[in-house]
Amino acid sequence: MTTYFTSDIHFGHTGVLEFANRPFRSIEEHDDAMIENINATVGKNDRLYILGDFTMRFNSEDVQPYLNAIVCKNRWLIRGNHDQAGILCKPGAFVEVCDYKEIRIAGRKCCLSHYPFLDWNLAPIHNGVDLATSSYMLHGHIHSKRDSLNRQNASQGIWRYDVGMDANNYHPVSFEEIDELFQKVMA
Repeated sequence: MTTYFTSDIHFGHTGVLEFANRPFRSIEEHDDAMIENINATVGKNDRLYILGDFTMRFNSEDVQPYLNAIVCKNRWLIRGNHDQAGILCKPGAFVEVCDYKEIRIAGRKCCLSHYPFLDWNLAPIHNGVDLATSSYMLHGHIHSKRDSLNRQNASQGIWRYDVGMDANNYHPVSFEEIDELFQKVMA
C-alpha cells in the first residue's frame, strides 16, 4: 500500500483552465484527464490525501460522480478554500475531512495543510533540529508550475513540498518520491 498526495484538482471549475494555464480545451476534458491520471497512479488499496480544492463549491449531487470515478476509496480531504465541508463530508466520501493533519510514514512526520506554512512542527529550519528526525510540510494552494519550486526548496533545505496537480504534471505524488527528493539533500 502506497501513500499519495495531491491538491488543487478543481473538478468542474472552468476558471482554473485560464487561472492555472492548464492545457485542456474544456473543463470536461480537464476533469476526465484528472480522473484518468489519479486512477493511473493511485491503486484501489492505496491511500490518497487530497490537500484541498477538490472541486469548486459544488452541491453533493455534482460532487458524487467525481468521487465515484476515483478508484481509491482510502482517501482523506484536508479542506481548501474552495471546499464546502457539508457537501464533501457525506458518509463514505472520505475517511476523514479536516483542516490540518499530521501523519507518520516510514518514520517521517508529515504536516498536511492546503496552505503552505513558513514554519511547522519539527521543521528542519530550527537550529539544533536533526534532519533525520525533522518533518515535511506538504501543501497545495499556490499552483506552482512543474516541480521547480519543490526542487528549489529542497536545495535550500526547506522541506516544504507543493503536492498540487500543477506542480506534479497533473498526477498525485507518492511519499517515496517526496522523500527521495529531500533525502538527496541530506546525502
